Amino acid sequence: MFRVFSDPASLNAATSAHL
Repeated sequence: MFRVFSDPASLNAATSAHL
């Protein structure tokens, strides 16, 4: 899961998923 944080785009998607 931490790998997605390496990518800004993935980070945004991951954040949206949590929200």
